[in-house]
Amino acid sequence: MEGQEEKVYVAIGNDLQDGFGALEWALRKWSSRPISIVIIHANNNLSKDFVYGPYGKLPASSVNEEILEVLRKDEQEQIDKLLSKYISFCGEVKAEILKAEKYDEPIHKHIIDLISKLRITKLVVGITFMKSSSGKSKNAISGSFYVHRNRPDFCELFIICGGKLVFLREQDDEGFMEDDKGAMVGKLKEKASFRGRLRKMFTDNSSNFPTQGRSPGSPSAKEGSPNAQYQWENCVDEIEDYYQQLLSSNSDEKDCEEIVVVSPFSPTEPNTPACIDSDTTVPEKIETLRNKIHEAHETVQLKRKRGQG
Repeated sequence: MEGQEEKVYVAIGNDLQDGFGALEWALRKWSSRPISIVIIHANNNLSKDFVYGPYGKLPASSVNEEILEVLRKDEQEQIDKLLSKYISFCGEVKAEILKAEKYDEPIHKHIIDLISKLRITKLVVGITFMKSSSGKSKNAISGSFYVHRNRPDFCELFIICGGKLVFLREQDDEGFMEDDKGAMVGKLKEKASFRGRLRKMFTDNSSNFPTQGRSPGSPSAKEGSPNAQYQWENCVDEIEDYYQQLLSSNSDEKDCEEIVVVSPFSPTEPNTPACIDSDTTVPEKIETLRNKIHEAHETVQLKRKRGQG
């Protein structure tokens, strides 16, 4: 219907300049038609487990109830002031706030839910909004691509970075975030699965064995047989299970010392080769991996004992 206001949803976080940039872009984009703005605000500061005080982020359990209440009130006042500035920035255009601070899933998944639930047809996203759940730039890029891929067809998506529209382009297993002149703003490379990396590590190297000057009847030449090719399959489940255990233990202790999982053939280890020697047999590779798993297991157990002490 002519003259009817169209709702434009603008998702922004606590970065004031980024928020103003996204709002200004939206107001300019639809300046020739009647619109209203719905500001989707995600606040990564409010948490039941932590509180922000004069000395930074603190565990809520380390602060007594009286001080905790004061700090919580101060946090909320700061957010209210920020939201008031966003509303004022919209000027004569009608604007309202939709808070998205209490979500139990990653913010990019929460946005997809909101799009479907509210039938959002126009969504403008400030790039720092996607950092709300983690504070990491790489998560902002991957989150933007997630929304881009999974949004319903009825929703137009506009990603704003530094007050400018950026475009998402995918090629092979990489994603590129570019400005209107084609300059790259961000880049996303899909991670291969742990199982896939192991498969490639074994099969790529074992396929080279017959070309190393060995006779067809030598033991190493027979590693191309089905039994040899799939020996790693019997071991990879154990490796992958323990890898997931390491990730789980790291997640449980995310506020403590980080556990770094390093490939057994990583060039960062001074006493191990930067690549797998082509003379190494598949059983030897598997045994090396088992030894590394055992070392990692002992390290994790030691960290847990220290944490309990």
